Amino acid sequence: MKSVLIFGGTGFIGSVLTKALQSTNHKVTIVTRKKGLDENDYFYWDFKDKVRLNDVISKHEAIINLVGSPIVGKRWSNEYKRDILESRTKPTKLIVDAINNFQGKYLLNASAIGYYGYSTDKTFTETSEPATEDFVSEVCIDWEKAANHLNEFNSKTTLRIGIVLGKNGGALAKMATPFKFFVGAALGDGKQWVSWISLYDLISQIMFLIDNELTGVFNGTSPNPVTNMQLSQAIANALSRPILPLNVPSFIMELMLGESACVVMQGQKVLPVAFMEHGFNFRDTDVQDYLAKELK
Repeated sequence: MKSVLIFGGTGFIGSVLTKALQSTNHKVTIVTRKKGLDENDYFYWDFKDKVRLNDVISKHEAIINLVGSPIVGKRWSNEYKRDILESRTKPTKLIVDAINNFQGKYLLNASAIGYYGYSTDKTFTETSEPATEDFVSEVCIDWEKAANHLNEFNSKTTLRIGIVLGKNGGALAKMATPFKFFVGAALGDGKQWVSWISLYDLISQIMFLIDNELTGVFNGTSPNPVTNMQLSQAIANALSRPILPLNVPSFIMELMLGESACVVMQGQKVLPVAFMEHGFNFRDTDVQDYLAKELK
C-alpha cells in the first residue's frame, strides 16, 4: 500500500477519502494550517515553509491536491474571486515545485468540469477544449497549468470533478433543504445539465487512479448526467415531498448569489470516458435510486 499525502484532506471530499484510504491500509498524512494536531496523521504547513514541504513530500509516494476555496455558496466579489483563484494556483505551484525535487512521485491534482464552460447541447469528454469566456473555466485552466509544471521524473493525473452528491455536506445538503420545507423547485427552465457523481464513486475513482497510477485527464462524473428538473424531482421523491409547479426564476438566483448563480443556472453534459475505457466500475449510475438510498 502507498503512503499518501493529502492537501485539502479535512474538507467534504478529503475527510471521507482519508477514511477510505486508511481502511485499505494506505498510510495517510493530511496537510493542515491548524497547529496542535496529532503529528502522526497531520502535517502543519502555512503555505510558506518550502523546507518543511520538501521534507514531508520526500516521505510520501502519492500526493493528492484538493485545495481551494468553495466556488459555489458565496457571492463573487472581486476579492473573493481572487481568493478562489489564488487558493488553488499558489499552493499548487509550491507543491509541484517541491515534488520536482524528487523522482517517482505521483500527483493527483483536482480540477473541475467548469473547465469546459456551459452548454445545453454539447457533450464534453476529456479531450474537449476548455472554454475561455467565463470565470470558472479560467480558474480551472490556470489551476491545471500550475500542475502541468511537474517534471518528467514524476507522474500526474488531473481529475475534473463534477457535482458531488453525498449526505452530510456538499451540494446535496444545500439542494435538499428547500424540499424538506416543502418549497423545493427546479431552477430556471430546469433543462440545464447536471453532471453529478456520488461521493462513494468519486472516492472510488480517486483510489482507482492512485492504486493503478493512471496518468492523464479523467472526468470525475457519473456516466448518466441528468437535467436540473430530473435531479430536483429525484430529490423530491427521495424525501417524499412535492416539487413546486413553478420553477425558481433565474433573476431570483442572481439576486441571491450574484454572478456565481451561473454555476447552478447553467450546466454542462460531461461524460467520464477515460474511466469507462479503463474499466472503472461505477456503483451509482441512476440518480433516482442513489438519492432514494442516500436521503432515506
